[in-house]
Amino acid sequence: MIRTIGNRAHDFGKCSASELARRISEKKLESIQLALFKAIEDLDPSVPIKIEQLMQIKSEMDKENIKIAVLGCYLNYGHLNENIRKKNIQVFKEHIDYAKILGARVVGTETGAFRDDFKFHPWNHSEEAYQLVKTSLMEMVNYAEEKKVDIAIEPVADHIINTLQKLRRLLDEIDSKRIKVIFDPVNVLTYENHHEQQKIMDKAFSLFKDELLIVHAKGYKCNGEDIVEVPPDLGDLDYGHLVELIKSSPQKIDILLENVRPEKLYKNIKFILG
Repeated sequence: MIRTIGNRAHDFGKCSASELARRISEKKLESIQLALFKAIEDLDPSVPIKIEQLMQIKSEMDKENIKIAVLGCYLNYGHLNENIRKKNIQVFKEHIDYAKILGARVVGTETGAFRDDFKFHPWNHSEEAYQLVKTSLMEMVNYAEEKKVDIAIEPVADHIINTLQKLRRLLDEIDSKRIKVIFDPVNVLTYENHHEQQKIMDKAFSLFKDELLIVHAKGYKCNGEDIVEVPPDLGDLDYGHLVELIKSSPQKIDILLENVRPEKLYKNIKFILG
């Protein structure tokens, strides 16, 4: 079932928490994915955020009844440089602490890649890469369990956790009820499999019926052999099929739009819901 419909907070621009809450409320959205350093001005990414700052952000969102569905911390947890990898893990742990104060539903992330720009490299899909990111995630999950906060993993075709099956393996091997799933259908589509998009959606809701809490909503077009991201209403994703799966799910699912300018939100929400 649909819990809320929202958008990425930084798509409204970087501003104060009060102004951000006003802009979101103006569009009558119910939830956001919040990347703190992309969306909120006057935060220094080189130092931990103060409790007072977090409480102010939460207060402004609460005034407008805006839920933080995802607190985003999208860093590279499979980085081959151990110092960078450890630093990224530490930042994620800090976000777990932030989520506790902000009341975020999950701390969300992708898993990482060989290249700093997250583009495809053959190593990403190796067993070595899988084991490296699994080790990172186990440390992050242990901290999440200690703090009683849920985290959510988003598979991406070019990244280390690149398929639904590999994500299922990861969840089974780590075996923690604190791991949830963010499903972005476009992120797991390739030129080779996009014509099977309905089967892929079905598989996601079957494999993760207990863990799938967040759906990212954007569109895609094929440009030669490349998958190009576009707003939902300009793409070829079958939203009729996706929304039926969401409505039939036993979980309360937040739908978060991507690649949509604020002035185009109403049009795209109408398109998604049919």
